[in-house]
Amino acid sequence: MNTPPPLTPQERQNLARDLIPLAMRLVGIVHEEGPDATAEFLAGLTAEQQYALPIILAAMVPDDRTPAELLGWYEVRLSDLKKRRRSTASLPEGETQPAGTVVDLQPCPSPAAYKRHLARGEQACDPCKEASRRYRQELYQTRKSRKNRRRQKAAA
Repeated sequence: MNTPPPLTPQERQNLARDLIPLAMRLVGIVHEEGPDATAEFLAGLTAEQQYALPIILAAMVPDDRTPAELLGWYEVRLSDLKKRRRSTASLPEGETQPAGTVVDLQPCPSPAAYKRHLARGEQACDPCKEASRRYRQELYQTRKSRKNRRRQKAAA
């Protein structure tokens, strides 16, 4: 990726502000519409936006979660990704494994299963509702304690 021309601090601030809605739109596209829509969206961005968007998205990701927790909506575990890498290594040269061939769905009750119920238009089962509620509550408490630590640190 080529680096766009340098921006003034005010131009960077304006670009970041303008990219937040685009970043949120991209999150929705990735989660709901898939790779083709994602590629189409990214192709419509300017080079400047394409360069800055990953930075904005990275700033929006909670840094106190594991990759497995962050990707729970996708229902792929890190062990599955490792299996995919190993199994791809055993394929003949030049062949690749179809995307999504090694995906284990998280069973009920789990936050991912709760999202899966909703995505399928099903009524979520009570154990999944409770698992999702506990997950959101833990996330809230983690963010709240991190915010309190920052306040205490700033006050010190």
